[in-house]
Amino acid sequence: MFTHRHYIPILKAKRGELGALSEFEESKKEFITPLIELTPLPLVIKKDGERRKTIDEHLIKLAPSIKKSWDSSSPLYLDTRVIQDDVIMDSGVHFLEHLYNEAMENSLNLIPVIDFERQDIYRQNLAKIIKRDKNGVCLRLDTNSLFSRDFKSNLEELLKSTSLSVNEVDLIIDLKSVTAGNEDIIIKGLVDLLLTLPYVNNFRTLTISSSSFPYDMSKIGKNESKLLPRLEWETWLKIIQSDKIRKPSFSDYGISHPISIDFNPKTMQTSANIRYSTKKDWLIVKGSSTTIKIAGVKTKSYKQYFDLSKSLIARKEYLGKDFSWGDDYIYKCANNNASTANQEVWRKIGTNHHLTLVTNQISSLS
Repeated sequence: MFTHRHYIPILKAKRGELGALSEFEESKKEFITPLIELTPLPLVIKKDGERRKTIDEHLIKLAPSIKKSWDSSSPLYLDTRVIQDDVIMDSGVHFLEHLYNEAMENSLNLIPVIDFERQDIYRQNLAKIIKRDKNGVCLRLDTNSLFSRDFKSNLEELLKSTSLSVNEVDLIIDLKSVTAGNEDIIIKGLVDLLLTLPYVNNFRTLTISSSSFPYDMSKIGKNESKLLPRLEWETWLKIIQSDKIRKPSFSDYGISHPISIDFNPKTMQTSANIRYSTKKDWLIVKGSSTTIKIAGVKTKSYKQYFDLSKSLIARKEYLGKDFSWGDDYIYKCANNNASTANQEVWRKIGTNHHLTLVTNQISSLS
């Protein structure tokens, strides 16, 4: 389906990240296959209390939202691991059947994502979808599953239960978070794995995913700008230099840490920040808290994004307003020609820039 010169960004099914895809340049879409992760059932906060959304409330608008962000015949991966195997919609159908019926109605080309942990009821419903859609499957595994002595038998059991052959499976090796200081160990371990992993040369595609983006902004000071190395990119570049292995494609978590914070706006505060990726680093331009008091009442204010944008476009790392939709927005905001919006929009801005940067980096490889 694609070679190692391809990008698989792992993005949340949230408006900010889906919005970044909607503004992504059409001509570049052939170089990426986004993996969309469903989020846990979110909180609904009202004056009389809070509750979690029902599964029907959570999924009812998902397919149209994805379609709006990715109006293309190019495929996407959909990972539903946050939903339990046996969840049934109010209509009586399994949630997978609902999702993929909705995808068909919206002309979405979705490839399901699975791991070895899914139980029979999930696999049975997945097998029906695979048989109908004929898109194969994406097998996304962490290192525990890959280095397990049961890897081969687990894989063969999965193939049998879904009536698939291995060449209909896209394998994603998901390292999740990577930290500085152990890059050489990671590279050696992955090269050794790719030399010995059963069926490694038979999978439809092979991808390595990881992220070095920080879990939170607590180690970056108020009104500080800081560069942090994009370790996942440097590690991948070294891995594909080996001529002994099948070269994997690149995947990361966009401008996010692999572990999401279950954010409650009633109890948690956030600081304004612009997340701006460069060729080798993350540039974090951080302000102060977005919560302020007016006449003793707490409220949100994002006016500081005017100054944060001005600070960013004055730096050598800024790639210019024509680089991406996100860069154009930053430039307009710096010149008071765009709203400071909110943090959801700034996630969209930073993600759109990042997608463009990484796609350009990969497509320009020799």
